[in-house]
Amino acid sequence: MNTWAVQLNTIDTTGQDSNAGLAPKGQSDEPSMSQRSFTALKWNYIGSFARSGSQFAIGIILARLLGPEPFGLVAVALLVISLGALIADFGLTSALVQRKSVSREDIRFIFTIQLLIGVILTLGIYFLAGRIAAYFNRPDATFVLQVMSFMFVLQALGQTAAALLRRDLDFKRAQLAQFGSYITGYVFLGMPMAFMGMGVWSLVIAQLAQASLNSVALYVMVRHPVSPYFKSSGKGLFHFGIKVMVANLGSWGIVNLDSAVIGRIFGVINLGLYSRAFNLVSNPMGVLVSSLQSVLFSVSARAQEDKPALLRTYLGLLGAMGFICFPMFFAVAVIPGTVINGVYGEKWVAAVPLLVPLALAMPFGALLALGGPVMTGMGRAGQETWIQFVALVFFVLVLWWTSRYSVEAIAWSAFATYVFRFGLITAVTLKLLHCSWLPFIQSLAAPLLLAGVTAGITFLADNLLSEVAMSPLLRLAVVTFAGGLAGAFMFALLLRRQLIAKPTNWLLDHLWVRIPMARRFIYGA
Repeated sequence: MNTWAVQLNTIDTTGQDSNAGLAPKGQSDEPSMSQRSFTALKWNYIGSFARSGSQFAIGIILARLLGPEPFGLVAVALLVISLGALIADFGLTSALVQRKSVSREDIRFIFTIQLLIGVILTLGIYFLAGRIAAYFNRPDATFVLQVMSFMFVLQALGQTAAALLRRDLDFKRAQLAQFGSYITGYVFLGMPMAFMGMGVWSLVIAQLAQASLNSVALYVMVRHPVSPYFKSSGKGLFHFGIKVMVANLGSWGIVNLDSAVIGRIFGVINLGLYSRAFNLVSNPMGVLVSSLQSVLFSVSARAQEDKPALLRTYLGLLGAMGFICFPMFFAVAVIPGTVINGVYGEKWVAAVPLLVPLALAMPFGALLALGGPVMTGMGRAGQETWIQFVALVFFVLVLWWTSRYSVEAIAWSAFATYVFRFGLITAVTLKLLHCSWLPFIQSLAAPLLLAGVTAGITFLADNLLSEVAMSPLLRLAVVTFAGGLAGAFMFALLLRRQLIAKPTNWLLDHLWVRIPMARRFIYGA
């Protein structure tokens, strides 16, 4: 399809707001919305898992080739880039998805503003690169920052197209663009350059190539209007976007302030160790959550008046996410040495004590991430902003105290902040959905039981193999298999004994229809 009007059935080619694609008043679009949501979620996960698997494999190769220092230098640049990207987006892509209808002028306005901010940020970081590098006591990071500053413009070129695909729940093409650009950037450029001994530049060039190709692919898929336009035709577009941006900035601070402090106080090598340990557990969590967030936000925006349906979906997703994240990350936390040695090798052994608190933090990060899309989709982005602000203040105070001791202490401060933030976001989300804490606790009871069994078997298997002569990677594979097998049988037992909360059962019933093999394994029929 070559025209944006054909691709997006909620956009009016006349330039006026349109309600096309929405069910008439009094009629429900639940079946079609449910079907589209599951289809969107399916493609989001297919793409995310494919990309995550590639990132995991390629990341291992690059980590073994390059060591901690190049990753530390890139981590310095990515701290600045990720912060600037939130400002460049200005929350307008979320506003574009959240609005019930958008016009041609809305699309032109958002693309113009985001590209303009991207250019300004590129120029700003390019000329401030020396001062930023001096803050981290690494003058050699100056040129890395200058080159990577062009990421702002490259990303801005594809942001509007990505939002339009999300708005239409077309995650298939969005994931194809991301996966294709990642493989091209890292397999055909990054890895060969690393083998040639080009160090940090293998990572920098791969990042730039990925951003460029992703934006080009997205625009080819969604040929939206790009002619400059500086007047918003929709009321509240900027207001909503600013609230989302402020909330995202608070979230950025919670995720990245620890890295900034480590890079400043403990050096780039320690930052490289911390960033790879964090990425090892946060990337799988990010794959699980980001795919779900995108679909949950879009669905919440479309069904924001139907609170019982949203509550059932929210509690169901909490339980499902708990079944995945608690066993996975608790198991990692009990065998950190085996995980680090098996994945990254002996060069990264100093990251072992950092992995424990970071792994324990991830389940709470995954669950709190489900509340944000519900609040934003219901038009309550302002409440999330206040939550992020309170959590950020808490993190700053804890970080100030722990930074006087060690990098490991900072990792535990990150864990404490995730738990604190999880409690705040959950409390507000439940209040918005008129729900008490009891159904929430019931949704997580079985996942926590499963996590205890899985982690226990994993720890026991790891100790039994401690005296057996085998490679670290093989040992990790055997231990993972043992823990995963125990978890699978325990999960099937919980289902058969009907010990899983009703909202999660409702969600799984929809899933079994699409995965009959899983149903036969669990129920034997």
